[in-house]
Amino acid sequence: MPETIVSCAGLVRTFTAKDGTENAVLKGLDLTVERGECVVIIGPSGCGKSTLLNLLAGFDKPTAGSLTVAGSAVTGPGPERAVVFQDYALLPWLTTVQNVAIGLRIKGMKKKERLQKARHYLDIVGLGHAADREVYRLSGGMQQRVSIARALALEPAILLMDEPFGALDAIQRGIMHTELTRIRKETKSTVLFITHSLEEAVFLGDRVIALSHGTSGAPAEVAVPLAYPRDALAPEFLDIMREVRSLLPAQASAAV
Repeated sequence: MPETIVSCAGLVRTFTAKDGTENAVLKGLDLTVERGECVVIIGPSGCGKSTLLNLLAGFDKPTAGSLTVAGSAVTGPGPERAVVFQDYALLPWLTTVQNVAIGLRIKGMKKKERLQKARHYLDIVGLGHAADREVYRLSGGMQQRVSIARALALEPAILLMDEPFGALDAIQRGIMHTELTRIRKETKSTVLFITHSLEEAVFLGDRVIALSHGTSGAPAEVAVPLAYPRDALAPEFLDIMREVRSLLPAQASAAV
């Protein structure tokens, strides 16, 4: 039986403006993510994508509803939920391996053990050869792989990725799509991925979920039953892209 890693039930997040008016970004969202899935979230700006990720990460608290990860209620940040942002958030004065090991150091792991584990995950993301290099000397794509290795080293229940490839050029972005697919296969990671790109969503996701302004209940979704590696020019890929596009409001659909 599938194991549920993320469970959102009736999730509400309301923000109060300076004039006292309330804006409900999420109005009772129901969502689950199963172990080993890559679920991609799309939707127009302001629809609640980043709000949902911040709630899952424990950076914010819901106004109402329940939210659990790996069977435990989310009450704040925790190592079972690792976040990869668009900004690599690396420490330039540390080496590559030291950046990957930083979270393990915070957890109290002994130096020899944490460096050994950090090197292991650098090997997984294809950067074992750069372990002792100054991180600021790496390309943008390589630095993002370092941030993924740092997250994986925590061995989280879920990897939360907030437009992690948005700052990369088209070539590097394509490389990272292939790399993330390979990394997921090797580590059997569970991923929740936010993007504005329909092609990226269909290339990476097992399911693509479309949020809208004030999402309530179970959001619209499209399953992506395509084998890897995926061909973005294949007719079946383009058919799924069109199906995903149909879930978006007309204005947002025209912009992606």
